[in-house]
Amino acid sequence: MAASPVIIDDGGSTRIKQAGNANPDMDRLMTDPHTDFAAGTFPANIGGVIGAHCQVIINSIDKNGRVTRLPASADDPRFSLTGGQTAEIISEPNQRLEITLGSNGVLTLNLSGPHGDPPLVEARQIATQRRYIVANSGSIRKVRINDNDVFAAQPDTVYTMVRLG
Repeated sequence: MAASPVIIDDGGSTRIKQAGNANPDMDRLMTDPHTDFAAGTFPANIGGVIGAHCQVIINSIDKNGRVTRLPASADDPRFSLTGGQTAEIISEPNQRLEITLGSNGVLTLNLSGPHGDPPLVEARQIATQRRYIVANSGSIRKVRINDNDVFAAQPDTVYTMVRLG
């Protein structure tokens, strides 16, 4: 089954959900070691090459309503994950979500916090849409893809959304 996009955003706390009506269950994010898998796989046929592929898109809004979208160009390779590669989303106060795309096309999500401050994860559901909230995290401050910083929130950033799909 092809996977629906995974969306991570901040609305006071970092939120994680998988779009669509598949009723994805990632409840293992709520228990130690806070690791689970997105429903479905992210296979692709890009330029005749078949394999796991996931595009990362980042949108942020500043206090004046200006929207910044990364990547500016859809073919920017810094914003693509292929099998075995990782993205990391860092929220205040150093809560981390590491996302790894396996060679089989499955996204693994792993939450961690600084020593002595593990993630406190809640689940909420409306109809078939379930989302996970890291209650003790704040705004998204940084996004790294394959150990490269690709986004850093500015002091006037009020909202950030990261979409993997």
